[in-house]
Amino acid sequence: MYIPRNIDSEVIRWAKSGRHKPLLLRGVRQCGKTTAVRNLAKSFGDYIEINLEREPDLCRVFEGDLDLKRIINRIELHVSKRITPETLLFIDEIQECPRAVTALLKLLYSTGIAVGQMPKLITQSL
Repeated sequence: MYIPRNIDSEVIRWAKSGRHKPLLLRGVRQCGKTTAVRNLAKSFGDYIEINLEREPDLCRVFEGDLDLKRIINRIELHVSKRITPETLLFIDEIQECPRAVTALLKLLYSTGIAVGQMPKLITQSL
């Protein structure tokens, strides 16, 4: 049974917005950030979750240049699934990989990326 959280309305508002730049969820441990995202994922046709704490080898995806298309391609190879603009991509425990945080910040502040062509991206950090 899902217990509604204060963050739900903000996450839903983000999901309904036309432009999906990355959303960074911050909060103390065990407050329900991951559960809130998993609940939101039920409204998406396509959902991929990766956890950089449980799968530290995934940090290699972010090594080298920070080209988003290359990073997405490497995540696709890892999960054996195509990532489309309709995909909700959840990167849990992103703080475990500082290079992933840098890639996220680059995407957040970039003006040259066609955000509508990228997957919806939610990350979690402390």
